[in-house]
Amino acid sequence: MITAKTNVDAYNLLISLCKRGYRQDIQRGSFAGEESVYRMQARPCMVEIKEPLNFLYLPKDCTLGMIQTYYSDYIVNDDLREHEQYTYGNRIMEQLDSVMAMLKETPNTNQASISVSQPSDIEIEHPPCLRLIDFKVFDNKLHMSSFWRSNDILEAFLINVCGLSLLLQDVAEIAELEIGSHYYVSTGAHIYVRRGGND
Repeated sequence: MITAKTNVDAYNLLISLCKRGYRQDIQRGSFAGEESVYRMQARPCMVEIKEPLNFLYLPKDCTLGMIQTYYSDYIVNDDLREHEQYTYGNRIMEQLDSVMAMLKETPNTNQASISVSQPSDIEIEHPPCLRLIDFKVFDNKLHMSSFWRSNDILEAFLINVCGLSLLLQDVAEIAELEIGSHYYVSTGAHIYVRRGGND
C-alpha cells in the first residue's frame, strides 16, 4: 500500500506508477480499435489518502467549483438522462440512506457498502469504472474505500476522488463521525498514450 497526504499527492504517485507499469493495447472500451492509442497501466494498487478533504494545490483543470458540481451532478444525483444506462448517482442514491442510517445506529458494522456495479453491467459497452464504495469505522474515524476496475488517471482521477471525498464528508456528518482516510484501490489505473505523440 502507498500512502499519500492529499488527492493531488495520490494523483502524482499514480502517474508515476502508470509510467512504470505495463503497456496494454486496447481491445475493449475507450479508444478500442484505434491503433494510434494504447494504455500504460499500473499493476493493481492501493493508495491511502490521509487527508481526502485537503483540496490545496489543485491544478487549474480541477477547481473546487468543478468538484462540487461533479459531486452534485454525478455522485448524489439519481436522474438518468435518455441516453444513459446508468450513472454513479443512479446507483449510489438508492443505497445511500440505508448506509448512513446503518453507520449512525451501528458504527462498527461491516455491512456499510454501496455496490455501484450490477451483474448485467458485463453486457454493456462501458460498464462502471467505479465498482464499490465501502465505509468502515476504526481508530474512532470513518474511513472510505473505493474499488475501481479502471481509472484514467490524467483525465478522471482527481475529479473522481475529490467528488468521493465530499461523499465521505456528508456520510460522516450524518453518522456523526470524524473523517478518516480514503483508501483508493484500482486494478486498472492507467494513462493513455498516443503513438508518435508522447510515446
